[in-house]
Amino acid sequence: MSAHPRQHYIDALRVFAFLLVIPFHTAMLYTSFGWEVKAVERLGWLDYPVIWLHQWRLPLLLLVSGMGVRLAIANKNYPYFLKERTLRLAIPFLVCIPLVLMPQQFISLVYQGFIHQGSVAQFTWDYLRLFKNHPELYHLWFIEYLFCITLVLSPLLFLANRLGKQYIPSNTIKTVLWLAWLVSIVTLETILRPLFPETNDLTTDWANISLFTHFFIAGFFLQKEKEIFQFLAKWAWVFLTLGAGLLVLQALYYWELIPNNELYIPFRIVGILAFILGLCGFAFAHFKQPNRWVNYLNKSLYPVYLWHQTIICFVGYLVAKTHLAAGFQYLVVISFTVLICYSIYEGMLKRWQWVGFLFGLKPENLNSKKGTWQWVRLIIPTLFLAFLYFWPISQDHSLTRPVTINSKYAGNKSVNFSVFPKCASLIQPILIADFADWAYIPLQKEGDNYYYRTKLKPGTYQYKFLVNGVYQLDPANPLKVPNGIGGYNSVLVVK
Repeated sequence: MSAHPRQHYIDALRVFAFLLVIPFHTAMLYTSFGWEVKAVERLGWLDYPVIWLHQWRLPLLLLVSGMGVRLAIANKNYPYFLKERTLRLAIPFLVCIPLVLMPQQFISLVYQGFIHQGSVAQFTWDYLRLFKNHPELYHLWFIEYLFCITLVLSPLLFLANRLGKQYIPSNTIKTVLWLAWLVSIVTLETILRPLFPETNDLTTDWANISLFTHFFIAGFFLQKEKEIFQFLAKWAWVFLTLGAGLLVLQALYYWELIPNNELYIPFRIVGILAFILGLCGFAFAHFKQPNRWVNYLNKSLYPVYLWHQTIICFVGYLVAKTHLAAGFQYLVVISFTVLICYSIYEGMLKRWQWVGFLFGLKPENLNSKKGTWQWVRLIIPTLFLAFLYFWPISQDHSLTRPVTINSKYAGNKSVNFSVFPKCASLIQPILIADFADWAYIPLQKEGDNYYYRTKLKPGTYQYKFLVNGVYQLDPANPLKVPNGIGGYNSVLVVK
């Protein structure tokens, strides 16, 4: 099978989209949004770029993935393609459940106070019990989504690719099809988004599945449209400016700085689309030729993605215990995450072919130069992984934000928060609310119910529960508002 010519601008887009995850997820340590581990010191201004990034980051990843599939099937038959996708997506996904997700859940439970002391190795059997009852995929949900979307769409995409070689539609027909795509995504987003907030659960996340599927399909068909890319390259800054402006508008909606209206969702979709098209034009204009750094980073992206969040959680927990300035902590966590990720990639995954294969590396990326520096690169990941799995970690009470009602919310109106979770005995449920500055509030057990009672001033408050490691809305309260990163918070109105 002849190799398809390398599309270097697509590699550049992929590198940009994937490497954003490290600063993005590190920022979650210091924002007001719930996450696996949180620092006491916060960077309130980070909420704004996190909200802005979250709107277009994942659609860009799916668009680039669709482009990659178009290139992958160009000279392959269907069985070969399915085998390749399974080896690269399903096997690393299964391997990472015990090796990558278990340490992440362990440090999260240490932070929340459910594990007082122990190591990941000692947590193994408890983790298997938790995963059996409540499988939490953390950042690997994206691999699950990508594999399922590819699997479902691939027969139609193969058929479309074959028909495209025999029949080239006119520009008029192409325009009609792209307009139909735009109408479809806006319509489904308008219908589904209020009904299905972001959950990262394949069985309930229908608004996101629709959004991702549309961008995956768009990437597949856009990859062949060189004329469109040339147009986008010419007007890249116009698209980037328009998209950025519309996405800032969405953030202003979230912060209630401007009133929301029925055009919220169409503006959001157009903003996402415009900004992503601007990025495509910029990449096409500046990265059509081979680039040494893009080439290197592109080969490393998959294993770095698999490992990065677990490393951020562990390093972030240790750095947060120092209580240094939040900005300094942020830079330290990013630096150590990059160092450890690429030490694992260089020192282990490229060194041993069978290890690289388990983490999705292609055969041509499994060579590594031998010599003194190879052993140096091996020492860093070896020490880190030994620490990760076997070093005992203790709960640090200094990381628990005081559960005190903010003075501007404290009042004399009694309110009660309660939840009746399934299998709640596994992990004590937690309340997270704005009136306590988003501190983790353990709920008290009363029969089969869990509750928290306090007194507040009349007003409107946002909250949600953390049940068995999963964020959820109040099932007894239909009132909710967008949380700015794709999901919702429950709303309590105290009169």
